[in-house]
Amino acid sequence: MTVKLDYIKIDDVEILSGRKVDFQLSYQTFGQDYKNFPVVVINHSLTGNSNVSGENGWWNDLVGVDKLIDTNKYAIIAFNIPGNSFGEEVNDFLEDLVLGDVAKAFNKAIYELGISRVHSLIGGSVGGGLVWEMGALNPELFENLIPVAADYKSSDWLLANTYLQSKLLENSSDPIVDARIHAMLTYRNPISLNKRFKNQTEGNSKKVTNWLDFHGKSLKQRFELEAYKTMNKFLSSIDIETYSNKKIEDLIKEINANIHIISIDTDLLFTDYELNETFKKINSINRRLFIISAAKLIVFFGLSTRLFSLQVKEKNKYLTLSDKNRIREWKLPPVRGEFRDYFGQTIAGNNEVYQLHLIPEQVEDFRYITLRLKNILNLSDKEFQKILKKRKEIKPWETIVVSDNLSWEQFS
Repeated sequence: MTVKLDYIKIDDVEILSGRKVDFQLSYQTFGQDYKNFPVVVINHSLTGNSNVSGENGWWNDLVGVDKLIDTNKYAIIAFNIPGNSFGEEVNDFLEDLVLGDVAKAFNKAIYELGISRVHSLIGGSVGGGLVWEMGALNPELFENLIPVAADYKSSDWLLANTYLQSKLLENSSDPIVDARIHAMLTYRNPISLNKRFKNQTEGNSKKVTNWLDFHGKSLKQRFELEAYKTMNKFLSSIDIETYSNKKIEDLIKEINANIHIISIDTDLLFTDYELNETFKKINSINRRLFIISAAKLIVFFGLSTRLFSLQVKEKNKYLTLSDKNRIREWKLPPVRGEFRDYFGQTIAGNNEVYQLHLIPEQVEDFRYITLRLKNILNLSDKEFQKILKKRKEIKPWETIVVSDNLSWEQFS
């Protein structure tokens, strides 16, 4: 079977070791045009590849017309993890890579394709670990993160099993078959195996051993030894905390996407218990974030209510108080006394005079107040109109001189 692959080059990717490398990636697209439809990115499993749908598609049950990932509704992109030997790309630095480096290259490839937002990122096993890594590196890129049978960090149990896998791949006389047989036992727990085979015999062998041999030989026919070693190394290197140099609690706070963790109760590599603990941790973090946000909202609402009360409801009260703070009275003695002639008549003296100022924004009805002042101070119609005209020419907070040279009797 010939599969048409597309290729993309991603330059100057700084990997965890500090080295900068140029990735060559191969990928396939399915369904609709990714420039015009919601995008779903699928990360393949350890022995999988980019061929997720159609003839021999390894996720045919999930991807296709009217299926869970509907090719009539979504644009689907699946990259090949470097080193899986499905494409013809050459990356001569695979030994230096960890899974976080692959995640960084995949995210850059998505941006290079002109995609600024991915509807969903989904993957299982090592592909699920890649979902965690990609989501942690670019939290704004994805709406939904869906790791299937995968956690954000390789557990000691997982590391022990990948270590045994590497030993089998290095030292066995039939490495792919033997490593696959062992791997199959990590995908199913004892209860599921016992229920399936019920200790039955098939020919001269037990059904369970025939099943294991079948999967070992089938993988040997389609998978290369170096690819198996590379994928096994990537599986053991899942660790978003080390790659991001942040704790999971801080990373979860940064991720805006919905995280949907799918566990498989028969899986022994990423156990149902382990993934349930991760789910509880995320829920606990989100609950704390909700409580903190709610507390902030309550404080903000309280401050806003108080400010509204001070500035609107109690405006007049505090306006008067502020006036008392900013208005001061000083009695200034004249710099000179009175001048009198020989006969005691005052030639030059001092008179107390006052001005009346009006600030438009501080009176409720400017025209009414002005009219009252006109009658009190016996202003002429011309002076009255001049005040009204001045009101239109100035800012509301600027002062209008209503009258000057007022006596104390007039002013009081």
